[in-house]
Amino acid sequence: MKIVSCLLIALFVFQTELEEIESRAEEFPLTRAMLRLLDVLTNCAVPRLLGVGTRAPGFDPYLNYVLHSVFLKAPSRSYQKPQEKVRKSVY
Repeated sequence: MKIVSCLLIALFVFQTELEEIESRAEEFPLTRAMLRLLDVLTNCAVPRLLGVGTRAPGFDPYLNYVLHSVFLKAPSRSYQKPQEKVRKSVY
């Protein structure tokens, strides 16, 4: 239960970092790191009941974050280096 709470807090922190700090700086190192982490963690099967009882179970909260906050908003964000947009979309 404690781990799940930490993960939910981490998603909130990532969201805040992405929207308020990285977007303003037009560089996205934490977002790239999170995408790499999720990529590595999903090389194994994700437990169907991950996080059950405290939120929607499974990988859906993380997938929704990546889809809605990272990838769908990527075209409208400004980038200090144009290759940054491509690097983010490769994951």
